[in-house]
Amino acid sequence: MYTIYLVRNTLTGKIYIGKTGQSVALRWNRHWKDSRQQDTYFYRALRKYGKAAFSVTEIDSAETCAEANELEKLHIAISSSHRKLVGYNTTFGGDGCVPTEEIRHKLSLMRRGNQYRKGVFHSEDTKTRMSLAHSGKKCYKYRHDIDDGLLSSLYQQGKTSRELATIFKTGKTTILRRLQESGTKLRPPTPSRESQMI
Repeated sequence: MYTIYLVRNTLTGKIYIGKTGQSVALRWNRHWKDSRQQDTYFYRALRKYGKAAFSVTEIDSAETCAEANELEKLHIAISSSHRKLVGYNTTFGGDGCVPTEEIRHKLSLMRRGNQYRKGVFHSEDTKTRMSLAHSGKKCYKYRHDIDDGLLSSLYQQGKTSRELATIFKTGKTTILRRLQESGTKLRPPTPSRESQMI
């Protein structure tokens, strides 16, 4: 048995519609606990106004989960609780997998640009100067000066990736990546000294 419930903020009038296979009281307590750890529009409102500012009522019931998903979608659509002015739902319901257009737009804006300097965009002049400043420099993430043939032959002669990293003055990961890219069959890793001592 599934229940569709409505949570109303008695101070603002905004609503949230959800579904549960448990009792509504258990689900409400779970929402309250989750609000302390998760950051959604509904949970921010729970933290801001407190548990006492909300009332919970059962509005519908269903026998199967699929039926409950459809009823939840229907009630969200009828009440428009997915609109920020009306309610706290951030999706159209039915397991919450389809975000509203407004939420999708916000997520899109959040993911644009340099994630370390969010919102900072370089002018074309700045991009040109940065390009000139970096031209001619070696990229140390990918060592172009390592001969793949020599690297492969040393590895096949029995040298470990750690020994090769010391010889070529680079990291073990770079050596393994270069060996893979050149088509060299890699040996299984040998256990470390610490694990052999145990």
